[in-house]
This record gives sequence, C-alpha cells and structure tokens, in this order.
Amino acid sequence: MPPLRSCLATALFGWLGLAAGVATADFVNGGFESGDFSGWTVAGRTENSMVGHDGDEIVGEGSIFSPAVVNVRSGDYAAVAVVAATQGAGEHLALSQPVTFTDDFYEIGFYIGTDAAENFDVLQAIASGGLGIYVDGSPLPLHVAEHNLQGFVTPGSDPVDFRLFAARYEASAGTLPVELRVSGSGSSRAGISIDDAYALPVSELGSLTGDYNQDGVVDAADYTVWRDSLGQTGLTPGAGADGSEDGAVGPVDYDVWRDNYGHADAAPAAGSAAAPEPASAALLCVAAALVRRIGRRR
Repeated sequence: MPPLRSCLATALFGWLGLAAGVATADFVNGGFESGDFSGWTVAGRTENSMVGHDGDEIVGEGSIFSPAVVNVRSGDYAAVAVVAATQGAGEHLALSQPVTFTDDFYEIGFYIGTDAAENFDVLQAIASGGLGIYVDGSPLPLHVAEHNLQGFVTPGSDPVDFRLFAARYEASAGTLPVELRVSGSGSSRAGISIDDAYALPVSELGSLTGDYNQDGVVDAADYTVWRDSLGQTGLTPGAGADGSEDGAVGPVDYDVWRDNYGHADAAPAAGSAAAPEPASAALLCVAAALVRRIGRRR
C-alpha cells in the first residue's frame, strides 16, 4: 500500500480553524480526488486518519482488521478513519471547510461507508453526537439519515452500502465553516469511509411535488401558500401552488400537497406523517428526530 497521504494528529480535539482556501456556493468535494485533505481542516482523536485509494488496506497504529479496506463511493479516493470508544467518548474525526453561501436554502451532506456491516451500526448516532453536520459551530437537524449498512462493500463494486446524511440550512450571504463529524462508540474499532461531501442550493437538487414554497420539504407552510393563492389562473404551468401543472390553483392542487405531505426532496422524511386537515394545517409544527449510533460490535 502507498504511504498515508495525510495523518491526523491525535492530540487535536475540539473546534476547527478555517482551512486554506474557501469553497464557493455549489460546493461539491466528491471523492477527495487530490489524494489528500486538500481544502479541508482535519481534527479529532481518531486512531488513524487518511485519504486512501479504493481497495487499499487500512493500516497504521490501532488497526486490527483482517483486513479492512478503503471503500470509495465515486472516483478513486475517499477520506478514511479508524474510530473507537476505547480511549474515551471524545474520539472522532472532524472535517471542516469554509463555504461561501448566498441567500438561499441549502442541503449539506456526506456519504459514509464501512469495511463491514457489523462494524457500523448508526442507530442513536445522531442523538449521541456521533454523526453531525455543523455550520459555524451549530449542529443542523438531519433530514436525511439512512438506516444501517447492509452487507459488505466490495472494493471497486457499485457502492450500494454507502449511506447519506444530509441537513437543510437557510443561509444568509457570507462565508461560514461547515464541519462534518463522525465519532466512534462501542467496545472496539471500526473503519469508515467518507465520500462525496457537498453543499448545494436546494433548487439544484430537483423539484419536489407539493413543495410550494420551495424549501425542500412538503409541510404545513406549503398548505399556507396553496390557501393564499387559491383561485389564481393564468399561471405558468407548475408555478407557485400549481401542483397539477394546469395553470391554475384549485382543489386538485390541495390533493397534490396532501398526497406528498411529509416528503423531503425525492425521499420521504423519517417516519410517515398524515396530512392535516386545512383547519389545523397552518398550526402544525413538524419535528423529526432520528436516533442512531455508530460503532463496532464484536
């Protein structure tokens, strides 16, 4: 295996400084393809951290796998960490990069995989702080958090076992640090891969049926848009609350909203939610919490 491209200083812990260079809006760092952490500030207390090539064995102090390999979702490289809780709850990998936002709704996310399914249980990870997305030091509630990895990820194969973690952020124009955190918990170690981190305006992620205010979630606020524009005609098909794309806002557009209530982007929100009746919709507050945990169990 080639030498490690970048190693994490185990003494580092806590808040990250800004990286050299600033990612602009529409930031996509897919694959860490420079072969190192270029553009990122790295911190944490993992036992080993690197950017590795697809299929290469994870080696270094604390690695006890037989073997563990670097899994890559796209391109040739991914960030890799060996995490554990045997030395205390503070062990984690943290990647930070300053991002220049515009006034827009953004989705910020990253994909995570592992050397073997039994090494990576994401239940309760969010509640315990094991997986997190932070902007300017504040955690964002995750709206996409996929369930446990299933089976092994074969190097070089279609990486179906990578899981997406993503959050929504209503940004004001300016430059702020975006941080991705991954922590270990359990009785032993786990090797994880992080790939395809991104920060993109929601408008670039594709339209969502029933999302009349275009904030990426079909919720009570979209009912309010429909109610306030009910009876409008002569619209460009699909504009505003014209979910039926017939150029007018009417009862059928309420049905479109109702049938898609609770969805976020192309994926349903965690858990299912029944659409409220119009009388109570404007008062509804939708909260979603996923409880997950990351770790290696033996």
